[in-house]
Amino acid sequence: MSRAFVTNLTYFLDSKGAIAESLPKQSRKLAETLGNIVVCITNKPHTIPVCWSSLRKKRCAGKIDASIELGNFSIVWHCLECGNHGSIHNWVNTMWDGGYR
Repeated sequence: MSRAFVTNLTYFLDSKGAIAESLPKQSRKLAETLGNIVVCITNKPHTIPVCWSSLRKKRCAGKIDASIELGNFSIVWHCLECGNHGSIHNWVNTMWDGGYR
């Protein structure tokens, strides 16, 4: 069973643009993981992120396929193995933005 993640990265950040210390540990880890997808897609050369999901207590070995939707600059991604998928919004000008613009 796959999961969908629709994420606004700015919700994870404090006023200085860092991951907020007040977030629960799982939320900070999710922010880092989704931020890694942004880094992999926006930096040149592009790299392929690895899925972080755990299925039945076993880590997914899948690769994440991602692209940038040019209309609204969201990143759309999905894992080729487990089917987890989602979109990442408001990543431009965050600490993960690899100078895309």
